[in-house]
Amino acid sequence: MRPIHLTISMALAAAFAGFASARADTTLWYNGDYIGVGGAVSGGGAADEITSNQGYYRAYDDFSTGGLTWDVTRVWCNTAMRVTGVTQASWEIRSGMAPGSGGTLVASGTGTATQTPTGRSINLQPEYTISVGGLDLHLAPGTYWLDVAPLVGSDPGTGGYLDSYASYTAGINAINLPPGNIANGLLDWTSSYAPFMSVGFGISMGVAGTVVPEPSPAWLVLAGTGIGACVRRYGRSVASVKGK
Repeated sequence: MRPIHLTISMALAAAFAGFASARADTTLWYNGDYIGVGGAVSGGGAADEITSNQGYYRAYDDFSTGGLTWDVTRVWCNTAMRVTGVTQASWEIRSGMAPGSGGTLVASGTGTATQTPTGRSINLQPEYTISVGGLDLHLAPGTYWLDVAPLVGSDPGTGGYLDSYASYTAGINAINLPPGNIANGLLDWTSSYAPFMSVGFGISMGVAGTVVPEPSPAWLVLAGTGIGACVRRYGRSVASVKGK
């Protein structure tokens, strides 16, 4: 006969197995598609890349978990690029950012990235989704800022332009809050005279993962029913043993 604490643990695990399996990775926040700003590449996006010869260029925008806890598995940014073959990207998530302030670095890393065409372009430069997956990041309820910057190696800056510009957005097809139309984008570049300067646009980027909700009353009732059944069965087993 199993010990009662083991039996109860098994009942809890069974009760919540369906709850856990019902959760699936999904887009938790997306700031929106490219806005369609005309002009040069830099007129439709913000420099966003990590180079080996010109330093870093990072473009951030904010997202809110809506008072919930998130388990983040993937982050991405839509970027107009003059290069292909990108295999790595650097990402950061910060809190408490504001114009002129980098706030607090919550999590960061450099990981394997995919470069996938979106079918859009900025001044004839194709736009790609630079995505970093395989993350295991637990975010408490709050507001955060995200940057995803592709590693492009040595960027010659031909014609005065860099290789990668994160697309501006005004919140078209945005998912959850805030959408890109509130223009909270911030830029931090090696060459900038004003760190974390306001860009006046939103940055097209997103976060995927799972929401971590509180168990619903129905699941609690189910779990309680299972525990009660285990306790009653244990009680009958004990009584039976004593009666022998």
